[in-house]
Amino acid sequence: MNNIKLPVYPNKLLDDLKDDNFINSASIKINEENNYIILERESNDLIFDERYNPSQNSSDFYKNHLKKTVSNIKNFLKDNGISKAKCVDVGCGKGEFVNLLNEDKYFNCIGFDTSYEGSSNKIKKRYLNKKDFDPEVNLVILKYVLDYIYRPYEFLNTLKEIFPNSFIFIEGPYIEDTIKKNRFYDICFEQINYFSKKTYSNFFKNKILNCGNTFGDQYFYLISHFKYLNKNSISNFKKESFKITNLDTLFPEMKTQLKKLKDIYDGSEKLWFWGAARKTVMILHHFFDYYKLALNSSKFGCVDQNSFKENKYLPSTKIKVLLAKNLLKKITEKDIIIVSNPLYQNEIEKYLNSNLNFKPKITILR
Repeated sequence: MNNIKLPVYPNKLLDDLKDDNFINSASIKINEENNYIILERESNDLIFDERYNPSQNSSDFYKNHLKKTVSNIKNFLKDNGISKAKCVDVGCGKGEFVNLLNEDKYFNCIGFDTSYEGSSNKIKKRYLNKKDFDPEVNLVILKYVLDYIYRPYEFLNTLKEIFPNSFIFIEGPYIEDTIKKNRFYDICFEQINYFSKKTYSNFFKNKILNCGNTFGDQYFYLISHFKYLNKNSISNFKKESFKITNLDTLFPEMKTQLKKLKDIYDGSEKLWFWGAARKTVMILHHFFDYYKLALNSSKFGCVDQNSFKENKYLPSTKIKVLLAKNLLKKITEKDIIIVSNPLYQNEIEKYLNSNLNFKPKITILR
């Protein structure tokens, strides 16, 4: 299975069942020397518009993660003699992190993102360009952005030209954890790069000024400076450095995990997936693809706490999304809730146990 078909935008829900349900082909390639994986896609012209919504801000756990990130960045900059931070959040999404930074008078932050839907003068609804040159910016932020960039080294070099005197903060998933935890559903069409810690370090001549695992060890962050940008790292992106692989090779437990999910499906009245985001979309996409006609789509539901996602449909499987409060009226003791991200287990259990008169059956994807 060297070519796989994937939903193009797992973080862009369908407004209507008649919406285009984009599915496209990709192959998986690995640079074994650097433990770095890329997708070779039929098209790299993806559009991240207002409907694109990867926000996790309805979760208190995630909001606490953002607050810790602000604190870590502030401490680092102060330790390095920055009395006031002028920063730019590139690919800021809905602007939650920009807003959080600006709540602290130490920061003066602006953001750029084509998917932004608001009226803040701190956020530009467009791509960054060289006219934004500003030598006074002392921090550039890339949160879950570099993984999506077709030519990441060239992108970093462009940022260096625009903000030549800046530190850079990068946060994103790292492939060592993805493979160790057998999260085959974290490979998706919209994310082209799957960096290892070694690859991240190579970008900056191994001059990482601060780094660590974060967000329950699912993410890795680093802080460096553009003056350390490594021109030689472009060799990581030469096609001859990669060989074709596939999901079965990378994730040998994938079929076993899908079989376990099928056993759960067979023993339930209905399966409710908590979280209308990428992990849920992708696990269901592979589950339906693997078992094809053996599944009854009416036995599936999806739940989210983000009102933006209410009554929309998951890409690929077209399962309808309910708000959590509406699940309370529908769930029965024979149903099973699947939590797509184990980091949210405690707050989900707390919510359900506080609002139901029975203890629901919950299964956590590991």
